[in-house]
Amino acid sequence: VPEVNNPPLAGDIEIELDNRQDRVLNINDFLNHFSDIDNDDLAAVIIEGNVQRYLLNNLPYIEGTQIPRSLIESGLLIFKAPDTSDYSEDATIWKAVDTAGSISN
Repeated sequence: VPEVNNPPLAGDIEIELDNRQDRVLNINDFLNHFSDIDNDDLAAVIIEGNVQRYLLNNLPYIEGTQIPRSLIESGLLIFKAPDTSDYSEDATIWKAVDTAGSISN
């Protein structure tokens, strides 16, 4: 019987910005909301939705692109703060990719 890899689970993340300052996302932002019943580790993340405020390696992030864990650990994933003091809530979701290649729903 072939072994089946179960997809990981990715919980909601809330990003708060201090006084319109950009925020470098770190791996714990994701690991604190990640679980995997197979005990696979987090290998990459995917961000979908309104991604216009995300930069990856100082370039605009392209929705649905896998972001390897190593780039996040290197501080290369940035959420850009809005230019105004208005309250805004950008809707994005993230998906987890485990080391076995399964992607969360």
